[in-house]
Amino acid sequence: MKGNLSECRLYGILDLSYVDDADTVAVAEAMIKGGVDLIQLRGKERTSNELVDLAPELHKLTARYSTPLIVNDHAEIAKKVPVEGVHVGQEDDSIEVVRQKAGRELLVGKSTHSLKQAMAATAAQNSRSPSAPEASVSFFSSRSIKPVS
Repeated sequence: MKGNLSECRLYGILDLSYVDDADTVAVAEAMIKGGVDLIQLRGKERTSNELVDLAPELHKLTARYSTPLIVNDHAEIAKKVPVEGVHVGQEDDSIEVVRQKAGRELLVGKSTHSLKQAMAATAAQNSRSPSAPEASVSFFSSRSIKPVS
């Protein structure tokens, strides 16, 4: 993986509602060559089994470029394919449950929509085991957010 998560500057989302299955590897490679530091495989309309079929070949490519592959919503994929992480939304599994389903330590991103949710996700990440990889918490806001020490 490229250094660590804090060194990733461009987060690319490979959304299967816009990309044909046969083109996923070519599109991912173009994304990487274009400067993407991390790729999230997103298939909101796909089953876990359908994504498990696509993930191994995609991970082979991302591993060759040392680019982390994150899957969206389906932690069980991480049990079958050695992806670097899983991203879940507020209505999805908790960070702890994601790691249990994956059966291993991995990056976990949690979408948040308020400072309270961001603080809760950060606290959940900080309760991980000492051997867990660096935390990942996604926070998006339409207003200006200032870091608090």
